[in-house]
Amino acid sequence: MDMPKYIKTLCNGCGKLFNKVLALRDNFIDTDNTCWTCQQTLSAMNAKNLAKKLELPALTGTDKQLNWGEPVRIKIVNELLVRLQDYWDEGLQFKTAKKILLHILARPNFVRASFWIEHRNNEYGLKNYILKLATEELKKSNHLQLMSSSI
Repeated sequence: MDMPKYIKTLCNGCGKLFNKVLALRDNFIDTDNTCWTCQQTLSAMNAKNLAKKLELPALTGTDKQLNWGEPVRIKIVNELLVRLQDYWDEGLQFKTAKKILLHILARPNFVRASFWIEHRNNEYGLKNYILKLATEELKKSNHLQLMSSSI
């Protein structure tokens, strides 16, 4: 097995030199000249902007935790929203489900960046847990609506 080859490359983000792995796969040459640190910073900034757009509550933690936890949270939330959208399109049911999802994500354990970091390797289980909480919340809200309409 061949050892990877490296080349000194100037980062487009910070201007520092870094060792870039040369990879040629299926006639594809990687032209991204951004060091790992700048890639992580860019990922965290994109995740933070998307969280704001989705109206997610701000995460709590150290700067390092926020930069690591926010992209993990956004990835999982995006996948949950796609799953909901596939099921209900953009109608009233989707908006209700999204509202319940955002309500759940405002709970104390979900606003800790460390929570998302600790559970990053169990995305499938975490998504199912969040969906289970959302289902319970939906049943409760439907139950409350039925109770109030019968009064």
